[in-house]
Amino acid sequence: MRHTGRMTRGLALVALVLTLAPGGAAADQAASERARLQVGMGTPLVVRGRHFVPGERVTVTVATGQKRAKRTVANGLGTFVVRFRM
Repeated sequence: MRHTGRMTRGLALVALVLTLAPGGAAADQAASERARLQVGMGTPLVVRGRHFVPGERVTVTVATGQKRAKRTVANGLGTFVVRFRM
């Protein structure tokens, strides 16, 4: 499968850095499914996360010549959305 330059660049832009997650039963349940990211290709750049531990602190960093980072917390369902205006 070939990816367009835009798609490849978009996927290369996002690096996910996870901080320590809270422990307990919620962590055990969330560990059964892998955390996933979905990166949109539009403007603004939208990064959606799911299957994270509820309450987990997440930092999403975009590097496009200059680094931009946003911090968020996964909601009670283990999901989050961050948007970057490019």
